[in-house]
Amino acid sequence: MKYFTLTNCIIFSCVNTSLLAQESGLPQEHILERNSTPLTNIERDVIHSSAAPDVGQNSSINPDIIEKETNPATAKNLKAYITDEFYVPVRSLPDTNGRVIHRGLKSGTSLQLIEASDGWSRIKTEFDLEGWIETRFVKADPIAKVLLALADQKNKQLESLNDELEKAIKVEQPKKELAGQKIAALSLENERLTTELRDFSSKTARAMATQDQIQSLVSQNNLLTQENDVLKARLSNFEKDDLYRSFLYGGLAVFLGAILSALVPRLRGRKRFQEWG
Repeated sequence: MKYFTLTNCIIFSCVNTSLLAQESGLPQEHILERNSTPLTNIERDVIHSSAAPDVGQNSSINPDIIEKETNPATAKNLKAYITDEFYVPVRSLPDTNGRVIHRGLKSGTSLQLIEASDGWSRIKTEFDLEGWIETRFVKADPIAKVLLALADQKNKQLESLNDELEKAIKVEQPKKELAGQKIAALSLENERLTTELRDFSSKTARAMATQDQIQSLVSQNNLLTQENDVLKARLSNFEKDDLYRSFLYGGLAVFLGAILSALVPRLRGRKRFQEWG
């Protein structure tokens, strides 16, 4: 009896899910409304069996994969992937029992978050649809598909820029080689000028040493000239002294001569007078 009641509950739940899928136009696997409650094997089989006739209407689901998923013999060897594309239904109330007002917003849809309450978020779409979805399906960052598209776009831009740079490099390569040749020639010229500057500096140093020697000789010459002038002045003084002495001696000689010339006649007169006496 208990097993029969449980079976009825499961069938009733599956029927509700099937009706919801028919209303929204989406497969049951793409409608996320079970509050993260895992499906049992019986429920999954019922869902797949009820969704099988509508599989051809949605190209995103492969009927072969669904058949293999329901076949335990092949499910072990099947290589499968978790889809990153799903649809989230929009409800009129923040509750799983709320009326579905949109069959499902595709992952990556841009939303305006109005408020959040108890695991539900009130949102508004770009086409002015307003309702409630579970907060766990809302995130601030774009989905990986959008990020990948942006990365691909950026990669294409970088590739285009790289191509342009390669073309520019090819165009500038001859100029680069010519510039390299000019740089090599300028380097040789620089070495030559450096050698000349070194020689000139050496000559300048020797010239400065010679100039210092010249200045020293000029200073010595000035000193010798000054000493010569002093000696000339002393010689002139000596010559003046000799002339003065000559004049003095000459004057004395003249004076003595005058005295003698005055005395001699008198002496001769006295001798004559004595002879007469």
